[in-house]
Amino acid sequence: MATFQNTQSIAQYATQNGLTGIELIKNPNTGKLFAKDSNGKTYRVSEKITQLSMDLQVSLFTPEDGEASLMIHPKGVSNVIGSLSFGASPVVKAEEKPVDMF
Repeated sequence: MATFQNTQSIAQYATQNGLTGIELIKNPNTGKLFAKDSNGKTYRVSEKITQLSMDLQVSLFTPEDGEASLMIHPKGVSNVIGSLSFGASPVVKAEEKPVDMF
């Protein structure tokens, strides 16, 4: 099974690695896209990507039958179909005591 590890936003990744840019390049022989950063490192690119944007992510990708490499890909979407959020519980200060209702 293929795995994605150490996933982070493309902006976080660029900052941590001192990048000044990333180019999206089309292989003229295969027509597939790959990327190259300002430090000379190359990346796999998800087939879902047609242009680079700040909402992308970078992960260490390990395919089922190949070597691990960095991949630029869209943010993963979970299978969650709905959610409900609750505000934080109020903090009771030491000098305040809850009222005993019973």
